[in-house]
Order: sequence, then C-alpha cells, then structure tokens
Amino acid sequence: MSGGNEFHDKVRFDKSRKATITGTITNNFAGAQADQLLQLIADLRQKITEHDRELDDPEKLQALAGKLQQHLQSGEPKPKRLRKLLTRMATAAGNVTAISAAVSAVRDAISA
Repeated sequence: MSGGNEFHDKVRFDKSRKATITGTITNNFAGAQADQLLQLIADLRQKITEHDRELDDPEKLQALAGKLQQHLQSGEPKPKRLRKLLTRMATAAGNVTAISAAVSAVRDAISA
C-alpha cells in the first residue's frame, strides 16, 4: 500500500450485538474493494463479540481491531504495521477458528 488512504467510518452494535461499519475508503481502495474491506472488518468485530466467552482476552482482541482500524484511517497505513497487528490478532484468537478465519480474510483483502 503506497500513497494516502482516507478511511471514514462508524461502528455500531445493534441489540443482538451485531457490528455494522459504514464508511468509505478512497485512494488505494475503491468501489467493491473498499466495500469488501469494510464488511470484513465488521465481520471480524462481530466474530470477536460472538465468541468473547471462548477467548482468553476478548478486550485485547477488540483493542487490536481498533488499532487496525485506526491505522487504516491514518492516511498512510504501513503494510508492515498492518501485518504486525493482524499477526497479533491471529495469536490472540487462539483456537477460535471463526476469528482466525476473519483475521485471514482481512489480511487477504489488504494484501490484494
């Protein structure tokens, strides 16, 4: 990822604890790719919420997801930093396959 990105979003949780992220990503991400990344991040956050009882430290994982999102919003996200955050998230997910798969999906979308 080179050049600047702008990522503007809002995360909301409904009564069933489903996460929804709305917003736009411009510059390096556009159209369907931006929409896909937004949905993947929403799915990841939802999976963390759904599986919080299976996690050793769900708050840590939510904090890492927040850092990932902030870094994407920074204007010039650095691929090394994104990979490091995603690796930390995969480690924090432990054996929770649904979260590991969601982290991998975000990683794949960012790398595409």
